[in-house]
Amino acid sequence: MAIFQSSSPKGRVHATRRRILEAAISVFARKGYHEASMDEIVAESSSSKGSLYSHFPGKQQMFLAIVEEFVAGLQERLDEAIAGSHDGVERVEAALRVCMETFGQHRSLAKILLVQALGLGAAFEHKRLEVHRRFIRIIQSYLDQAVDEGAIPPLDTQVAAHAWMGALNEVVIQWVHTGEPAPERALPALRNILLRSVGVSEQRINRREAATVAPATAVHLERPALLAALHARLAAGEAVILSHTVPWPAVSLTGFLRKAGGLQRVYWSHAGNPLAFAGFGEAARVVAAASDAFNSVRSASAALFARILSTGEQPPAQVQPRLFGGFAFRDAVPDEMWAAFPAACFVLPQVLLTRHQGQVWLTLNMRIEHGSDVQHLDERIVAELERLRTLPDDPAPAVQRAFGGAVALGTQAQWIEHVRSATAKIRAGELQKVVLARALDWPHPIDPLAALIHLKQHYAGTYRYLIEPQPGSAFFGATPELLVQSDGRVLRSTALAGSIGRGANAQEDAALGRELLASAKDRGEHELVVRDICTQLGPFVKTVAAAREPNLRRLSNIQHLQTAIEGEALEGVDLLAVAAALHPTPALGGVPRAQAMQLLAELEPTSRGWFGAPVGWLDAHGGGLLAVAIRCAVTNGYAARLYAGAGIVADSDPEREWHETELKLRPMLDALGA
Repeated sequence: MAIFQSSSPKGRVHATRRRILEAAISVFARKGYHEASMDEIVAESSSSKGSLYSHFPGKQQMFLAIVEEFVAGLQERLDEAIAGSHDGVERVEAALRVCMETFGQHRSLAKILLVQALGLGAAFEHKRLEVHRRFIRIIQSYLDQAVDEGAIPPLDTQVAAHAWMGALNEVVIQWVHTGEPAPERALPALRNILLRSVGVSEQRINRREAATVAPATAVHLERPALLAALHARLAAGEAVILSHTVPWPAVSLTGFLRKAGGLQRVYWSHAGNPLAFAGFGEAARVVAAASDAFNSVRSASAALFARILSTGEQPPAQVQPRLFGGFAFRDAVPDEMWAAFPAACFVLPQVLLTRHQGQVWLTLNMRIEHGSDVQHLDERIVAELERLRTLPDDPAPAVQRAFGGAVALGTQAQWIEHVRSATAKIRAGELQKVVLARALDWPHPIDPLAALIHLKQHYAGTYRYLIEPQPGSAFFGATPELLVQSDGRVLRSTALAGSIGRGANAQEDAALGRELLASAKDRGEHELVVRDICTQLGPFVKTVAAAREPNLRRLSNIQHLQTAIEGEALEGVDLLAVAAALHPTPALGGVPRAQAMQLLAELEPTSRGWFGAPVGWLDAHGGGLLAVAIRCAVTNGYAARLYAGAGIVADSDPEREWHETELKLRPMLDALGA
C-alpha cells in the first residue's frame, strides 16, 4: 500500500510491520474497530501472533500506528506537491488536491480515520484532534501567505482554515458512506468553491496552471564539454562566469552575511515566500544611466546571464544565479548620501545563499578571464568552498546608543506649505494627485543587519531587502508594496494607497479600518493607483484582473487600502519592460505622471535616490520580482537617511498627511533604535 512505503526517521518501514498494518486496515474497515479481533488480523496478514504482538502490544496501539503512518505519508506527499509552488494560493490548492487524491486512493483508510475513529475514547479522540489541528494549521499558514502576498483579501484565516477542513471532511465522508461524489469528480468543484470563499480572483480560478517550470537558461555540462566551452569563449575574448551550486547547511541568512569580510552584501526575504537570498562579493555588475535605465539593464543582464556556465549538483529550478539591485526614482544628481548608487545597478554576488522550501543551497560565481588556469578549476572550487565553510563572523559594527535624535530635512511648516501648493495645483486642474516625500537624517553609524533582524521580527508580511553596491553604503528596508512579479506565466502587481493607523485594541482597530474603507479621499486616491496600474499592465497581458473593492493590508503600526492585480503574461514579456511602464506608479509619483514628476522636482528639497523606485532581483528567464522601495533607509557608513511619502489629492489635509508620514517612518526609526 503506497501510503506506507515512505521512509520513517529510522529507515524503511519493516515489511512485516507494513503487512500487519495493511491487514489491520482491511479488517477494521470491514468489521469496525470494536468487532475486529487480533486473530483475524494475524490470519489476514499471514503472520504469527508473536510477530504481531512484537510490533503492536494491542489493538489500540495498532490503530494509532495506522493514523500516524497515514499522516506521515500524507505529509510527505504534501511536501512534494508544494515543492514547485510559487505562492500561498498554489500551496493551499496543492494541500487540497493531495488530501482529496490520497483519500480517493485509500477509501478504507478514509473510513477508519474519518468515521470509525469518532467515539473510540480519549486516546483516539486526542490523536484525531491532533491530526485535524495539524492540517488546519498548514492550511492557515498558506492562507496567511496568500494574504501577505495580496493574492486574497485579509480575513480570519483560522476560521477559513476550519471551514476548508470541514468542507473536505464532509465531501470525503459522504463518498465513504455512499460512493458519491467520487473525489476525482468532487475536486474541481470543491477547489473553485473554496478558492472563491477566500477571495481568489475569478481569472486565477479559471486559469489552467502550467504543469512545468521553464528550464534554466544556464548551461549544465560534463567536465570535457565544460572545458571546451570555456576554452572557446576565452579564446574569443569573452570573460566567463563559472557558477557552481552545492547543498549547504541550514544557517541564518543575516548570520551568513556576518561572514562577508567587508565585501558588499545583498539580502532578500519575505515571510510568505519559500525563496530567500543572502549574498556577498561581486562576480559582475550591470550599471545603467538614467536616460534608458530599464532597457539598458535588460540587454546587459541578458548578456551577463549568457556568459554563465553552470556546474556542480543540479539544484531545483528555483535555485539559480540571480542579479540583485534597483533603480533611482528619477534622473537627478545624487547627493553625498547616494554617491555609491548609480541610476541603475544590479550585482551578481560572488557567493549567494538561496533558501528554498527550507533547504539551503550555496552558489559560487567565479569570474574566469582570458589567460586563467582552467585546468585546475575543481581544486579552486573545492578550496573556495572549504574557505567559506570556515569563515569567521565579522564583528558587528560598533554602534553606540545615540543620544541625539533624527534630524528632519525640512520643517513641518515647510511641509504644510508644499502640501497647500500641491492641492492648489490639483484644484486648478493641473494634475489629480502627487506624492510628496520627506526625509530624516540619522547622524550616527548603524548596523543594517541588526535593523533587518528587527524588521523581520516586528514588520512581518513585507519584502525585506538590502542592496550594498559598495561596502558600507547600503540601502535597506521592509516594503509591503509589490511593483511587479513574473514567473514567465503570470504578472502580479499591487496597488497600495490610502493609509490610517492601528488601534489600541481590536474594536478600535476595526473602527479605524472601517473609517479608511469609507473615506472618499482615500478611496479616490486608491482608485487612481488601481486604474493606472491596470492601464499600464494591459499591453503585457491577455486580460487584467483586479478586485472590485480594496481590502485592508494591516501592518504592525499602519493599515493600507490594497488591491491585488494580475494577468496572464503574453508570450515573450520581460519583467523589466513591465517595470518601465509601471514606474513610478501613482502611489509614489502621481497622476498624470509627467506633471507630478515636474512638481516633485520643484517641491522636494532632498534627493530621493532609490526611495520609491523598483528594488529586487532578476533571473535568467526575464522574470523576477521588483518591489517598491518604501519603509527604507540608506547609509553611507557614518549616518543614515530615512524616507516616507504621502499621497496628496485635492482635499488633502496637510496636518493629517504629516501624521501619516510619521507613521510610515516609525518602523525604520524603531529598527535603528531611535
